[in-house]
Amino acid sequence: MTNYMEFLQIISIGLLRYFQVYAKIKEDDNKDKQVVIHLSNEIDMELKRRFPYLKETIDSITLFETPYEITCFDMNINPDEILSFGNEYIELLVKFISLKKSVDYSYHVLELNVIPFDGLTITHGMIVGYFAPFY
Repeated sequence: MTNYMEFLQIISIGLLRYFQVYAKIKEDDNKDKQVVIHLSNEIDMELKRRFPYLKETIDSITLFETPYEITCFDMNINPDEILSFGNEYIELLVKFISLKKSVDYSYHVLELNVIPFDGLTITHGMIVGYFAPFY
């Protein structure tokens, strides 16, 4: 099973790449590493604040809103397959934002479902608002 924080870092890398493509910003490995670690810690703290009794669990993730919605229910990813999962996840985010001419700030890009019916929803506006001060 994949380490919870490693999974949050992969999620954070995907969100950063999404923002970089959206804002047409080049990658900066040193800065990106710090920003990814900071974001994954922020997500962890927010999940623990909202769901104090369900520490370090992710039931599923959902990308995008209907009709583009993609849900991954099995978060028990084999550590040998995490790189493949991460690459596919990041490619989906990058392709999506590359093809969209405009995205409403309230558009749901990602939902981290801690339990099947509730979790943390991350919108396009939240992504832009979070990363803009860093870049």
